[in-house]
Amino acid sequence: MGIRMMFEGLVRYENRNEYLALLKERQEYLEKIEEVKRVQLFQQTFGGVADTYVELWEMDDMGSIDSFLTKAYGNEGFAELAAKIHGLIEPGSLERRIWTDVIDFVRDIK
Repeated sequence: MGIRMMFEGLVRYENRNEYLALLKERQEYLEKIEEVKRVQLFQQTFGGVADTYVELWEMDDMGSIDSFLTKAYGNEGFAELAAKIHGLIEPGSLERRIWTDVIDFVRDIK
């Protein structure tokens, strides 16, 4: 079991394409950082606030987060890219949380 960092924010429709392109560019950096096990992106499709995006970042533990932040933000290119991404999120809408795994159910379909 591990932990998840969650980021939630509103991206206006007119900024969506640029936002998604920057996230794809960010993948190149993330592939080189072993602490990040998985990143998933979800878009609000029913209920709630339209054009809200949620990212879930999977890591092993809190130490992994510290190590990731040190490596990622120590890289000037990543830091600049993160600033561009955050600049497209509506002010006041960004929320960050850390979740700890409690139960992990996976259906084994054969």
